[in-house]
Amino acid sequence: MSAIFTVTALPFGLLIVITGIVGILGSADSAISALFGGLAVVLPTVVFTGLAFRHAGARNARSIVRSFYLGESLKLVLTAGLLVCVFVWVDPLVPGAVFSSFIAMQLACGIAATRLKKALPNRRQ
Repeated sequence: MSAIFTVTALPFGLLIVITGIVGILGSADSAISALFGGLAVVLPTVVFTGLAFRHAGARNARSIVRSFYLGESLKLVLTAGLLVCVFVWVDPLVPGAVFSSFIAMQLACGIAATRLKKALPNRRQ
């Protein structure tokens, strides 16, 4: 499996479940707010993962480190920019749903990243 799929499959699945539950228990406005709050985390994570894992091998160590720094910088800027866009353009907005989904996706992406180590082949043997 690719690193992008490994890191984003769990958060995307969880985001769909959270959005559905919020839509059933709450309102459509809450579900849309939760969806956009979660996407503000998941989409930058996809960008980071794509940049961070495009190089491999010991000879590319500098490229790998540079890609990680670039990916993390873009991830932070995109996350902030997407949250600003959500708060400016989504109307009506339910802030509690946005932040709850945002925090849940942060946790889900962290858990998925720890699973990445198990998914990648061990090159030391």
